[in-house]
Amino acid sequence: MPFQRQNRLQQNILSYQPNLTPTELNKAANQLNEFTNETRSHAINHLARQIEHTLPAKFLSNPTNFNKFSNPVFLLRFLRCAKYNADKAVKKALKWAKMYDLENTPWPEVTKFLIEADEDPNSKLHKFMRSFNPMYICKSVGKNENTGAWAVIREPPVANYPGPVEEYIALLGAQAVYVVDKILNIESVQIHGFYLLGDSS
Repeated sequence: MPFQRQNRLQQNILSYQPNLTPTELNKAANQLNEFTNETRSHAINHLARQIEHTLPAKFLSNPTNFNKFSNPVFLLRFLRCAKYNADKAVKKALKWAKMYDLENTPWPEVTKFLIEADEDPNSKLHKFMRSFNPMYICKSVGKNENTGAWAVIREPPVANYPGPVEEYIALLGAQAVYVVDKILNIESVQIHGFYLLGDSS
């Protein structure tokens, strides 16, 4: 499996083209140390090897995780937020993996909701986000060099949650992880970042 995943990753790196504007590429170089295509490819490969040696084989062989860790854009989220510091990027990737690994997670209730939401668009987490805790995304906010950042606006709950308070808290935690996880699939957000506004009033 490691060879198979590395092979897939190599193929994906060869075909990968950043989905970024020239301004964003310039910002990536100047502020995140993403200087050249070679810098990027080398760092992705190094991060993938580090992950391969650290995460459990069972976790990496799961088809969803296999696809994620074979995807350059997914790996770039950790490199870019660590400004291409290899050790920091590895720590961030391992922290992400722990949250999605039922055998190692610090919060199993949240992890169950996250895994279920990845597999089922009508999961309890999706229903919770639609009915009890809406969030809205505003694109390209900020000013000066931060223009392009997104804002995630969280509205106060629109109704009382009918379930136990422990489940409500776990769903809130899962929603926070899930929303950030999804928006970081967008390369522009990896470059510009995002703001979280907790009270839209």
